[in-house]
Amino acid sequence: TEQGTSDEWKFVRGTFIFEANWVRAIENGVDHTHAFYVHTDFGNPGKPTVDDYDLDINESKIESITYAKPVSKRGVWADKIDEDRPDVKTMVRIYKPAPSIRIEMHLKPPMWQMIVSGYTPIDENRTKVWWCHGRNFFTDDKYDADSHKRVLLVFQEDAKVIDFIRPAMVPPTLSDELALENDKHGIEFRKWVKDQELAGRALDLKAQHDTDEMVKVI
Repeated sequence: TEQGTSDEWKFVRGTFIFEANWVRAIENGVDHTHAFYVHTDFGNPGKPTVDDYDLDINESKIESITYAKPVSKRGVWADKIDEDRPDVKTMVRIYKPAPSIRIEMHLKPPMWQMIVSGYTPIDENRTKVWWCHGRNFFTDDKYDADSHKRVLLVFQEDAKVIDFIRPAMVPPTLSDELALENDKHGIEFRKWVKDQELAGRALDLKAQHDTDEMVKVI
């Protein structure tokens, strides 16, 4: 159907590789400010402000909910999703035990979309993302290619930024890099990563590299 309901969903899946450290990639995914300027499909440079937001934090998640002035969608989505709608509610959640991000965008209730992306370090400076996108509108198969293209565009736009961030690795302390109030979602994740490292649960990228080399030899 063209306009689905909350109990009718369609999913597309894929992968993407960032030439960036996995922590950088996740921090970018929950950055509330960059969307206004980086993402052409849902960013709104005409109103580039992020209202103050709270974080819901527990042992398994870091979550935020924000609202933003909508922009008209392009392509086939424009027929159903225009500017004449309430502010878009967006939920962004980091799952900490297996680093991944879930984003829900309530575009024009009851129409909304979500994307879940898992981040796998390839090495210190490359990250493979496994993503799944769901929508409860335009659920016919003929709209799958369009949805897939939209998600890839988002990752490609992100890559133009985070693939060139220097230093590539996240600095060892928070004071080594300028952070703003709106960065608090990513900063909380960075603090959690540092806590894991101090507890002896850091990713052993050298061991991963040695294993990869052993597999190549075999």
